[in-house]
Amino acid sequence: MRLLRVFALLALAVSAIYVSGCAVQTSPDRISAQVPTDSDLVEEALSGETLTPEQAYRSVNALLRDGEEAAETAQYEKAKTAYEDALHILLTKVDTDSADYADWQLRLEQLLVKTCLANVRLARLRGLEIPAERRPSDLNIVYNTRVEPWLNYYLTRGRSSMATYLERMGAYEHVFEQVLEEKNLPSDLKYLPIIESGVSPFAYSHAAAGGLWQFIPGTGQRYGLQINRWVDERRDPEKATRAAAEYLSTLHEMFGDWALALAAYNCGENRVASVINSQGTRNFWEMTLPTETMNYVPKFIAAMMIAREPEAYGFYVEPQTPVYTERISLDGVVKVTDLAAQTGLDYDELKRLNPELLGSITPPSENQYAINVPAQQAEPFREKLASINGGLYLSEAQVKNIVAPPKPKPRYVYYKVKRGNTLGGIAGKYRTSVTLIKRLNGIKGNTIRIGQTLKIKPGHKR
Repeated sequence: MRLLRVFALLALAVSAIYVSGCAVQTSPDRISAQVPTDSDLVEEALSGETLTPEQAYRSVNALLRDGEEAAETAQYEKAKTAYEDALHILLTKVDTDSADYADWQLRLEQLLVKTCLANVRLARLRGLEIPAERRPSDLNIVYNTRVEPWLNYYLTRGRSSMATYLERMGAYEHVFEQVLEEKNLPSDLKYLPIIESGVSPFAYSHAAAGGLWQFIPGTGQRYGLQINRWVDERRDPEKATRAAAEYLSTLHEMFGDWALALAAYNCGENRVASVINSQGTRNFWEMTLPTETMNYVPKFIAAMMIAREPEAYGFYVEPQTPVYTERISLDGVVKVTDLAAQTGLDYDELKRLNPELLGSITPPSENQYAINVPAQQAEPFREKLASINGGLYLSEAQVKNIVAPPKPKPRYVYYKVKRGNTLGGIAGKYRTSVTLIKRLNGIKGNTIRIGQTLKIKPGHKR
């Protein structure tokens, strides 16, 4: 009976609307003015207007529908424009200060990932995705669902960091490519420093790994890298890349599979060999390895996918200028400040080109130390060096009194949350701020969980 009464009331309401006629009718023009269509919202955003999160969600979904329909009928340029417009709106036209942004953030992030993947599919349809040259030793690692969380991360919370890494790749990519080609290794290995060091020669980890390729001291020295009080060759781009190429080649020969070789690069060849023996499988995706290692290969695949086609994922970055250098041998121990002053080179540039130097003096034990100088200035540098009569090189007495520079400290440490920990307490322990910890780890509120690993930049509060 109650249901019948509801239907009766609805019927009365509907009849009342018809009886009142034009008094309750709204013109189509007025409806359009009150509630913008999806097309209106797209037009507003592309003309420079900022959209509310809900409006952005509607307009991007509309563009995705348009793009999919265009792609299905081989109208690839139209589809490309739709996807590019969708990315433009998501990345630049959403009012992030809106009161309801937090309610829409997850949906917008999911939409961003969906848009990027649609763009990649379109590139394949258009035949614009050029696969890396196939070689006998190609990576042959396939995309699977374990990669998706890392794609999501790099496209959303880790987007700013990934953009920085892609910019840095410009400075060193030619070094990576040259060495890998010489060793007949897959070119895609050049993207490994993205997840290892953020493409920074100066990176150190909590486990004492250092440089672009993050060698721990023992492995670095095993592959010919000097690590002492004066130099750390793990920080030299070319020397470290050659050592990494040797190590990766050895690992691939050992396991015959690039997924296993990469896993071993992360956790050690002995650990991987032990797991193969104990678990009876050589399939990386079926193994139980340390959590960090199980994430390592999927994380690399995600980074590789983005780095190969950054624009398809909405990354429009200006790569850093390639750094071309030439090594020139010195005839004694020098202060880099004096060397720069007497040869006309910029001190900061000399330090940047020689990241292996831990201080501002060349190693006292090496009278023939080879220093990197800009390739285009190598000949003038040689001429000026030859014309210096004295006062550049340190005397034996001066060398004996040199004090070694302090040991480099890791830029970041990683802390595993224990029972009773709070963000404030952890921030105090490492002389940093709660705000910085939250930003580095993508934490929105103040909740942390036991066992969670936090990335922390120690230092003074700011």
